[in-house]
This record gives sequence, C-alpha cells and structure tokens, in this order.
Amino acid sequence: MPRAPKATEPPELIPPVPTVTIYQNSDHISGILQQLYRQPLAKQDTTEDQSSHEKGANVRGEGAVEGRGKVGWFGSSAEVGAKLAATAEAATKDSRGGKRTSVWEYTHAYYLHAVKETLRSHGLLKSVSKLSEAQTLRPGDLVEFTTDFEPDQMSAFLDVLTPELVSAIVRYQIRRNATESFDQWGNFEAQQTFFAKTAQRIEAKTELAEAVAKAVRTDFRSDETKEFFGRLGDGDESVTAVTMCDRAHFTVDDTDRILDGRFTVLAKVVAEVESNRPILERNKILSAIEPESIDDLVGKMKAQLEAGVKAANLTEQPAFDPKLSARVEGPSFKVIPIAIYV
Repeated sequence: MPRAPKATEPPELIPPVPTVTIYQNSDHISGILQQLYRQPLAKQDTTEDQSSHEKGANVRGEGAVEGRGKVGWFGSSAEVGAKLAATAEAATKDSRGGKRTSVWEYTHAYYLHAVKETLRSHGLLKSVSKLSEAQTLRPGDLVEFTTDFEPDQMSAFLDVLTPELVSAIVRYQIRRNATESFDQWGNFEAQQTFFAKTAQRIEAKTELAEAVAKAVRTDFRSDETKEFFGRLGDGDESVTAVTMCDRAHFTVDDTDRILDGRFTVLAKVVAEVESNRPILERNKILSAIEPESIDDLVGKMKAQLEAGVKAANLTEQPAFDPKLSARVEGPSFKVIPIAIYV
C-alpha cells in the first residue's frame, strides 16, 4: 500500500494555468527577474549522470574424507581407505557503466511565469479593474488587468489620411474654388491665364500639404509604436488603460490580433489617472493645436459626409461614422506592457 503522507509534508503543488502570449518584451522580463532575485539568469543547465556496477565472486575449497569398511563378498576383512581431495574455483564479474548528459533550457515562458508568481507572492503586483483602483496607481507601479481593446482612432485616421490623399483633397478644393469664382469663360486669353495660375497654385499648395502630412504622420506615431485603449469598469467606475506597444515585441505577425479577444496585461505604469487626456499630447506638431479645434474639424467632416450621402440619395444615414476625438474620453492612465497574454 502507498505510504500515507506525514502531517509535516507539504501538500502536492497544483500546476498553474498555462498562458499563451501575443506580446512579450523579453528584455523587460529578464531584467525584472534578475532584479527580484539579484542573480544572473541561467540560460542553460547541464546535468551529467555517470553510473557503474561491478559484482564478483572468487571461491577456493579443499577437503579430505577417510572411511573404513569390510567387503563381505571376499570372505575377509579389507581396509578401505579413501582420501578425497577437491579443489574448486569459480569467478564471476558483471560490470555496467554509462554516461548521460541532459541540457535544460529556460525559455521566456518560464521566466514570465516566475516573474508573475514572484511579484504576486511579494505583493508587488496590483490588480486593476475599475477607476477607484486605478486612482491609487503611481508611475512605476506594476499592474495586471484584463480587458477588451480598441484601436487608437487618430492613428487609424492618419493611416488613411496619407500624403497622397491629402494632396488630392487640396488639389480638388483649389480647383473647385477657383472654378466657382471665375466668370470669364467666353474669354479665351483669360481662360488660359486662369488655368496657368491655378496650376501654379495647385502645385505649390499640394507640395506644402504633402510635406506637412508626412511630418505629422512621422511625428504622431512611428511605424514601431501602436497605442491601444483598454476599457475597465462600468459607469462611474469606468477608466481607460492606454497601452503603448512596440510592434517588435508582438509574438504574432498581426499586431491587431490584440483587438480579437479579451486579454490580460502585465505592465508598468508611466502616467497616473487624468481626465480627458489629449491624444495629441505626444505629438510635437499637433500638440500646439487645441483639442477643440480638432473636434470642430471632425464635426465638419462628418457634416460634409452626411450632406454628400444625402445629396446622392443613397441613404438617410452616413456611409460611416468616424469616431474621432482629440481626447481620451473620461479618466485614463498610461502603461508600458511587459506581456500580453490569454
């Protein structure tokens, strides 16, 4: 029967729920783990097992036996002497030997698990699910939260608003305004002069518009960075976690995979809770524009879109409703993610 465990023996460890990561900054994880334990990381561990077994036996024996007897067949007594001598020698040897080498590799999945468990056990990891919990956060705190993500609408808008599209819009506007103001269509020379001046204006304006569009796109968000908005809590307890991701640390090719489900984030807080945080604050060019001006611009764009759709008798509703805003509506805080997993 199996031996019953003693009262002093620890209970059997329950295996943790495994995670699958879609984003993982391995440098951050390795650095945190080394700081927690104040030791370098062992990337590989080699174990050697050598064993040998020998068994032998060597026996040597010698014996003598004397006996006296009578043989009745011959009608006389006869002395029978016998001496028995025996020598026996036996030797056996069984030898076995071997060497086994095992190489253990520590992956970043193991490091991530070690970091999470160590932070939790020492009370260094704060769980956030609503505004009242987020308001206690300060820059430098380590947090964990689970949320559904939304994309940065302004970045998506700039993805669509390419320099080529800006150039086409400016060209169309200049040509339309010039055509509406010109009233000498029967005068050939005046028309030629008008077309030449209009072409010069279009060339100058579109060049400037393309240059500005390229500068804004480059300054607003580089190709290496994407922001995602995670909504936590409901009603008055609602708060947004602005999660700033580096494209290089996604473990999947599609960086928008983060929008396809509900994920947990292990992160470091870099900015505490602020109400109606301007989205353009990290842009050196657009940060000089008042958020109200952006809201007014977006409102005019939506009004023009609705008017154009209705004029074409397509539908009473606009083709799409761009949810653009110059602010993160309501309270929000900023984090740099260390890992995002499910």
